[in-house]
Amino acid sequence: MAFLPFDKFDLLTSLTPDEILERLALNVNTDQRVNWFTNDSNNDYLYEGRISSQKFDIKRVINYRNSFNPQIKGTISTEKSGCRIQIVMSLHPAVLVFMCMWMGGLLIGGISIMVSQIIEQKFQPASLFIIAMFLFGYVLTTGGYKYESNDSIRFLNEMFEAQEI
Repeated sequence: MAFLPFDKFDLLTSLTPDEILERLALNVNTDQRVNWFTNDSNNDYLYEGRISSQKFDIKRVINYRNSFNPQIKGTISTEKSGCRIQIVMSLHPAVLVFMCMWMGGLLIGGISIMVSQIIEQKFQPASLFIIAMFLFGYVLTTGGYKYESNDSIRFLNEMFEAQEI
């Protein structure tokens, strides 16, 4: 299991590329005019993003704030018995950079405090707060991501009538 929230998998479906694009068009809002201050996106769609002839880049529409909502990128390729859809799900790049900086700062600070405590041979229980903050950040990131990604994986499998391979 990777330390960072990330999913990469393939779906195999008997649908044609045109049928896949048609199903995407029914469920993805491609109108980019969204009011970011009120989060008032079109609730008729389950996802929003971009669709092209062989690729799509979408994210799930949610009615609450979750910075860890995965970005879903898919590539459609033709196979003998239908199509293969390669899916990559990851955090938004800005969220990933922020969390890496936060977790990296905690890691560097924690290591330096632990080294100084070992040198001085004096343990301070308050230093465990850094470990708690690191664990909190990891659980927050992974939990928020997995909560949304599980729903998206299930939905994509059903929408494309696909099997995960």
